[in-house]
Amino acid sequence: MLNWLNSFWLLPLFVPLIIIIIVLIKKHKLFDWSPRIFAIFLIIIMMAMSLTSVSNEPTLWLKFKFFFSSNLGTSVPLFILLMVALKYELLGGIGFLLAGLFHIYNFGRSGVVFAVSIFIIGTLFLIHWYAKQNHSQLRNSSGSRRHRI
Repeated sequence: MLNWLNSFWLLPLFVPLIIIIIVLIKKHKLFDWSPRIFAIFLIIIMMAMSLTSVSNEPTLWLKFKFFFSSNLGTSVPLFILLMVALKYELLGGIGFLLAGLFHIYNFGRSGVVFAVSIFIIGTLFLIHWYAKQNHSQLRNSSGSRRHRI
């Protein structure tokens, strides 16, 4: 009877996400920060999901060992990719798309939800990079016209 409650334990993680989205909408910075925020929350959720599989281990050392080994292939590479994407959005966007393909290849149907989330994050990074490139080109072309008198 209480099985449906087990799927809602991650819900409190989304409350800060909703608050951050509301604040960013008011400041017109949602598009700039959305891929970064979604990537951070995806990594947190993936790490929290791996904690649920650790609970059956008898000792603290085995729990730590299993937690680290289960995150070594999923969360840690995404965190490193996020650090790269913060500086180089094009490289990060392509990296997230490749990570989504890698996730589908490794986990099959069971990893589709996370893979789609990774694809969305990569697409958002690429869209933001493209929009930033077009905005800077428009500013450079309009700025050079003003100075020609």
